Amino acid sequence: MGGSDKNRDLSCKIEQKSLYKGDFILYNNNEYTSFEKWGAKMEKNKVKLSVCGSEYSILTDDSVEYTAALGDELNEKMMEILNDNAGVSVTQAAVLSALEYCDMYKKAEKSADNLRGQIKDYLEDSARARMEVEVARREVERLSREVQKLQAKIAAEGKR
Repeated sequence: MGGSDKNRDLSCKIEQKSLYKGDFILYNNNEYTSFEKWGAKMEKNKVKLSVCGSEYSILTDDSVEYTAALGDELNEKMMEILNDNAGVSVTQAAVLSALEYCDMYKKAEKSADNLRGQIKDYLEDSARARMEVEVARREVERLSREVQKLQAKIAAEGKR
């Protein structure tokens, strides 16, 4: 069995038991399986969440507190949508919540990119300013030496 067959086997087994995305593994039947037998060691925290009355068991690399806070925030957002819109289903509330969080993510990503660009510009400006300071320092040293030479020359001519 080649490496790609092993990966396909792993993803098939994951799909049969869970929904997997990024740092989270969601098991529908609370059955957790070690990934060590498929060659991947994963230390995960087990977190139980309640979102809109449904219980979810989550395995995650993140802390229990952080994951629980995410679940609470999602529950609040979905309950807000459900309470504000009588005809909206839980699934529709989930989709609307997902769209809102995607929108927030994209805007935050754009803002972060913008900040990275500003920081890069500031670093370039700082490097340029340091170079200018060094050039100015050398010019001051050169002019100081020239002044000393001229003072010495004036002093020598005054003694004549």
